Amino acid sequence: GYYLIAVHYWDKVYRDPSLGPNAIKDYIELGLDQLDQALELEGEYVDALIYKNLLIREQAKVEPHRQEELTALANELRDRAVVLQEQAEAAEKEAAAAQKGAQAESGH
Repeated sequence: GYYLIAVHYWDKVYRDPSLGPNAIKDYIELGLDQLDQALELEGEYVDALIYKNLLIREQAKVEPHRQEELTALANELRDRAVVLQEQAEAAEKEAAAAQKGAQAESGH
């Protein structure tokens, strides 16, 4: 649930041109709070990491004095999400191969 609410906040910030800088900052803060709660429950929640990265990139647009710092943080989150996704895909392939091997052995 936290993740879904945060996605809504990101969507609002990203797509609503009528928002002023203060409203954007408020939505970003709300979204980041939701994502932090989601990540407390599951630290390796790839989608939450991706959206946190996206919200922080939006934050960098409205806080140009922090742009370098925020972009670096967003990049770290993105890179962490990519690594976790690659690990999950590798684990799925290993499990599928092991299952296929077990089925082949039982078929002999």
